[in-house]
Amino acid sequence: MVVMYMIKSYRYFIVCISLSTIFLLCSCDERSSDASDRLLSDVLISQISWEADEYLLSLLSDELVDKDVITLKSIIYGSFTNVSEEQILASFHVNAPHAATLDRTIVAIYDSITMKIVSQKTFAADTVCFYVLHGVNSHILFIGDVTYQGISVYKAELYEILDNQWIVKKIIDEPLGETSYYYSFTNGIILHLFAISYDEYRNPLLQHKDTLYWQGDEFVRR
Repeated sequence: MVVMYMIKSYRYFIVCISLSTIFLLCSCDERSSDASDRLLSDVLISQISWEADEYLLSLLSDELVDKDVITLKSIIYGSFTNVSEEQILASFHVNAPHAATLDRTIVAIYDSITMKIVSQKTFAADTVCFYVLHGVNSHILFIGDVTYQGISVYKAELYEILDNQWIVKKIIDEPLGETSYYYSFTNGIILHLFAISYDEYRNPLLQHKDTLYWQGDEFVRR
């Protein structure tokens, strides 16, 4: 897993997660920092519901399961379920080598004062990227892909968290058609859609089809 963390402005955050892992920590007192980070990681991971994840649920009966099957990858501080709440959004990698070879990432939200978990959701794909968008309410844009025999299928989903439930929202009201798309999210507000096809050598061919802009609580065309 590689965690790429970029803040474009105080309102937009991006966390991209792909196939290898770098976790960068900076501190004047490295030993103290490592201990604090480990303690925070243990507190957050201990509240993850294994029953809410299909793969973790299958491991509950295994007394020899590796306790490090879940590892903390990133943390963002902000408001995600309510603009008046101080919260933590944490992402975790699930080491699931037998789960159809798909990477698994759990995204969980916690109260930053009590450290109690509020909500969680699993994203399964070969590559997982999620983007936190703010407007009147916070939204999470998920972009992932699954590759089989050299052919990649991409998926984009927009979520709003209401009453601690992840509610899927249309990316745009107008139909996008049945074309297979490749998605690129840039500048914290712009979603580019490319029609994707493959030549006889399975090289991807991209053709730009649409550009959407995050405005308020929705994507719009300009």
